Amino acid sequence: MEYDLKVLKINKNKIEQLNELSIYTVKDLVQHYPYRFEEMLETPLHDESKVIIEAQLIDEPKIFYKGRFSRLTFHVNYHEEPLTITIFNRHFLKKNMQVGMMLTIIGKYSASKKAITASDLKLKNLKEISGITPVYSLKEGLTQKSFQGYVNKALNFYKGHIANTIPLYLCQKYHLIDKEDALFKIHQPQTRSDVISALRYLKYEEFFKFQMTMQYIKQNRTQNIGISKLIDKEKVTHFIEKLPFQLTDDQKKSH
Repeated sequence: MEYDLKVLKINKNKIEQLNELSIYTVKDLVQHYPYRFEEMLETPLHDESKVIIEAQLIDEPKIFYKGRFSRLTFHVNYHEEPLTITIFNRHFLKKNMQVGMMLTIIGKYSASKKAITASDLKLKNLKEISGITPVYSLKEGLTQKSFQGYVNKALNFYKGHIANTIPLYLCQKYHLIDKEDALFKIHQPQTRSDVISALRYLKYEEFFKFQMTMQYIKQNRTQNIGISKLIDKEKVTHFIEKLPFQLTDDQKKSH
């Protein structure tokens, strides 16, 4: 059964934004799969590369404004080496930042400046946020965090009522997990193996549906081979005799 997004108590404006992604029902929401996954693991510092590090805040962050934009700058201690961190339009984080706390910083590293231009900043250590994060294709106005919240609502709404499309004997033969498990693992993965097992089911399901559709079309064509028509040859001959011209040899053969 199809359920309107209103059952999830989503704001009307947000529903309109979801509609722009062709998401109109709860089912549409759980079938809007991530297009990639980000794994929160610490990386080494390579010049001009994306890095993820855990470091300790060692001074009071400073905020600089230019028009509508803001720049938050501070320093961290990373393996006994000070680094300068800059992140834009996150001035609101300052009130929760205290000297000595551990931070997780994601951004681009510059070896010459001993600095990172951050794209994201987590006010937690890496252990607390480690794992795999799904990333969705969204439109302006929807954040990854808010969309993940809507998906979680949809999954909990359907929990216990998601049936397998693939027959049980095929799931057992090819070692596929249940569809409900696949949906939870694709949207809420804990490990890389969760993503792999979820994709195995969902890809096989897509292939299975395609094959079933092709078999249905083939069977339907076989059963409906057309309607036979009875032609009165005497009437045709009589009609030809009244024509004011002679048929060619090819026309005579065709009739």
